[in-house]
Amino acid sequence: MTQKEWLLYLDETGRKDSKDDNFAVVGLLFEKPENTRWEVELKSRLTRALPMIPWPMHAYLLRIPLMYALWHARKPMCGVLKPLKTVGPLAIEYLKTHFPDELTYFVDDLSISREPSDFSRIKKLDRTLLFKNPALHKHLSAIAVDARTTIKTLMAEALNGPAASRVVTLAARLKWEPNSLGQDDYLSSLHALYQRTHDGLNLLGGSHKVMVHAANLFVHDPTFDKRTMLNRNHLLDAAKSIETSDDSNIQFLLGGTYDFDDMVPAGIVIADYIANSLYNVIGYATLHRMRCWVHAHNDSAIDCGSPPLPMVSAIGTAQNATDNARNGQNPPGQTAIIGPPWIREQTQNWVDHFTHQNKSISGNKHNEVQS
Repeated sequence: MTQKEWLLYLDETGRKDSKDDNFAVVGLLFEKPENTRWEVELKSRLTRALPMIPWPMHAYLLRIPLMYALWHARKPMCGVLKPLKTVGPLAIEYLKTHFPDELTYFVDDLSISREPSDFSRIKKLDRTLLFKNPALHKHLSAIAVDARTTIKTLMAEALNGPAASRVVTLAARLKWEPNSLGQDDYLSSLHALYQRTHDGLNLLGGSHKVMVHAANLFVHDPTFDKRTMLNRNHLLDAAKSIETSDDSNIQFLLGGTYDFDDMVPAGIVIADYIANSLYNVIGYATLHRMRCWVHAHNDSAIDCGSPPLPMVSAIGTAQNATDNARNGQNPPGQTAIIGPPWIREQTQNWVDHFTHQNKSISGNKHNEVQS
């Protein structure tokens, strides 16, 4: 049997191990493209389209309208963002007149660093610009939207397929989930993401190989009980303990871990972009809202299989309910799931699926005994 090959690019969003913030590991899963140079070509197309933005393009900065004026001051090139040719100089002239010290600080800062060294300071100046000159800020905001649309479009073209062929999978730790504290958020969420990815690919049948690529970050290593950089052992260990059926043939293999620097592959940049876009959504959305958001902002889907089931999950109570249902231990409707609607809805979807599956298996075994 031929193995279908998949690529899974991972990043995270939110503050890890904080009781006051939501957190999620987010991945983009898609079949391995026939074009082995797709990442090189995507990077080339992105940097040609948005030449003023330093590589790698960090998503949290792409959402700040003021950054486009500062990037233009540093490197006055517009690429596909034609309005920036006019709006950029107007914004710089306004800042030079009303906030000369701040402008000098950030122009100097960005001349020696790819990203602003004081993120809170740039956000404060952006908010000030919004209140002091809303018309100018509105023009810069429109440019920011155009830039993100360009990234989404070029990603879809590089991966060469409909939105349904690219699946956003995530595992979240929500701030009100009492059972999630005490373990490293990233490693716990990574395990849940692997499990959901495995369950989703299992719906397709056949044999699958998933090559995992992840952005680097620090995690709390449970083996050595210390803070360490994410490594191959963390990525592979999280896959060892997922629950599989006897006939399952799904492998998770290590592609690599990457610093977010000049050498980072384009797939990690896209994962960062998608993870950032979902930060607010995971805290309140319905499952339908999440589907629409991912399709509109990432030209991707969150469902896999036929009938389709959501590839999103949450650690804690929701994960326990799904695990119990997979093992035939959780009657439908018996678990109280807290959190935003999408968590309850995806849990019920998977509980119903596993309950039906287990009944079918039990029925088949009964028929075999009878015969």
